[in-house]
Amino acid sequence: MNEEKAIAQIYHLESEERKADFELHQRQAVALSKSTWIPRHLIGKNNDETVATCVGLAQMADKWNMTPQMVAGETYSVHGKIGFQGKLYAALANRWGGLIGGLRAIYYGKGDAMAGVIFGTDHELSQEEKEALKRYVKSGDAESATDLELSGVRAVRLVVGSVKTDQQMWTKDPEQKLFYSGSTKWCRRFMPDLVLGAVSVEDIERIDYEERCGNPIERAKAVVAARSMLPAPSEAEDQAEAESANGELIFERT
Repeated sequence: MNEEKAIAQIYHLESEERKADFELHQRQAVALSKSTWIPRHLIGKNNDETVATCVGLAQMADKWNMTPQMVAGETYSVHGKIGFQGKLYAALANRWGGLIGGLRAIYYGKGDAMAGVIFGTDHELSQEEKEALKRYVKSGDAESATDLELSGVRAVRLVVGSVKTDQQMWTKDPEQKLFYSGSTKWCRRFMPDLVLGAVSVEDIERIDYEERCGNPIERAKAVVAARSMLPAPSEAEDQAEAESANGELIFERT
């Protein structure tokens, strides 16, 4: 009987704590809804809707040990869908990942073939680990990924052509976009309990892009398949194409 009372008391205390947390988040949400800190995309059709949105944001901020105002400033809206900026994910990794030097990145290649490896460790990199990172960013081979995993280097690899959308920054600053997209992927792989339920701006941009343009990977496969069915160009056609390029030969990277 005493054990049952103890268990009931624990549940009561937890219930009271959850109630107190919700009341705190509600007060924070009301304050945020009235402040100049609130971005326009968090403002609903009426005050109740705005406060409800801000309650959810306050709960996420509490989980990350941040203020609602800080998190609100890192939200973004794409066609009415709210997500979190990639730099917020990078901040979470740096704050909660137990990393020495925070998240870091290395890049290889150009254009759509550019690859980036976003990585973090709880120790200084050895020369062997640095070499494995170089191999991994160049080829993405499973052996290098396994070597890194076993040595405690937590890394993810992305290629521009596989993840880009029509957002202009993919052309202007692909390294930055790879880093923020990679930070999101890194957090989801290595800290899923911390970012559970959070959607990134990159997610929303990709969903919107695929809804408007179709899956880019499948579209690229279709283009390659269509080209493979064309007859091989003759030597004369090759020469004419070369001359039409203002005297410059154009080589396609493979």
